[in-house]
Amino acid sequence: MRKNILILEDVETAREALAQIVKACDDEIEVFAFSNIGDACACMMENRIDLFLIDIILKPQVSNDFSGITFAEYVRQQEQYLAVDIVFVTSLIGLEAELLRKIHCFDYIEKPIRESRVRKVVLQAIQKIEMKEEIDAICFVRKDRVAYAIHENEIMLLESRYKTLSIHKIDDILEIPGLSMNQFIKRLRTQHFLTPTKGIAVNYAYIEYVDPVNRYVKMRGQKELIEIGVRKKKQFMEELEKLQGIRK
Repeated sequence: MRKNILILEDVETAREALAQIVKACDDEIEVFAFSNIGDACACMMENRIDLFLIDIILKPQVSNDFSGITFAEYVRQQEQYLAVDIVFVTSLIGLEAELLRKIHCFDYIEKPIRESRVRKVVLQAIQKIEMKEEIDAICFVRKDRVAYAIHENEIMLLESRYKTLSIHKIDDILEIPGLSMNQFIKRLRTQHFLTPTKGIAVNYAYIEYVDPVNRYVKMRGQKELIEIGVRKKKQFMEELEKLQGIRK
């Protein structure tokens, strides 16, 4: 499964070197590399990031700059990134214990960068991610200032109406105002969702059968049939066949 890795490093040569090494670790890795916090923040909100590599000093011209740590603290404030691993890139010695305690970082990479060290840390992080996914992936949503943990394999379908996302789980429905369906799906690590009609996405794992002639989807344990829209039918069936091919 594809992994998205974000690199935040102000020095162009170091940033490019990190990106090349990380990409070479696995064919399924997508790298997003930035020099400033603004672009990194926009990216992490638009995409599901699985691992962060963050340079601690992003503004070396500023005395006592630790803006990389500030960015990491911001990452940790987002519910979808409460448990995502962070690796610091640093030439500073002696901060390891503090960073582990304060940010709960996964590891750190010393400067000057060594390819063997970067590969070791990234591959260990990927292995940890895949182990989590195999056991039970959890995503987080926030409602009324409360963060809710949702087991991904319990989500049956999603419904977006009037700027509110309804997350239909096996035994419950959680309604989250202000969260779009696409934003939520991007956070998911393990489940595959298909869109049979506008405003509804169904979890492939819970599809009992599909009737393309009469244009409906039957979900396991649900009596109500879900219509497949005329305009959505071709794309829906193509994505369904692709997933069926992967699962065989």
